Amino acid sequence: MGAPLPVTGPGAENPPEAGDTAPGKFYQTGTFTVGNRLLAPQDRSVQSSVTRDNSLNSGHRACQGCGEALGARYAVDAAMRATGGKLIAANATGCLEVFSTPYPETSWQLPWIHSLFGNVAAVGTGIAAALKVKGKAATCA
Repeated sequence: MGAPLPVTGPGAENPPEAGDTAPGKFYQTGTFTVGNRLLAPQDRSVQSSVTRDNSLNSGHRACQGCGEALGARYAVDAAMRATGGKLIAANATGCLEVFSTPYPETSWQLPWIHSLFGNVAAVGTGIAAALKVKGKAATCA
């Protein structure tokens, strides 16, 4: 056996003595991993909360580790929290549209409208006008 590995991270100021067993340290703490549940509640990330929104569901076709998918999910989740879940998304054609909403499926957990390249602003204006006509103007920002 080689020399014991140094203990780093929280609790490292009181390293174990020879023969003692050090508690396991888990450093992937941004998801529902075992490590996150072992952290004190005030040290956990927002992503570990079971009450968090998850607007982009599994089953999409994004590449593993796709930054666009992660960024879009975080942005839409924040918008869902800010609007109390009353959100309609209009998205122009692009990679996000292709991997998350191939016809007839969608990975989004909210109304998601696909528009052509340059007219997403017009589509958004049409959504707002339709909501006003239906008497739901309070949902339009």
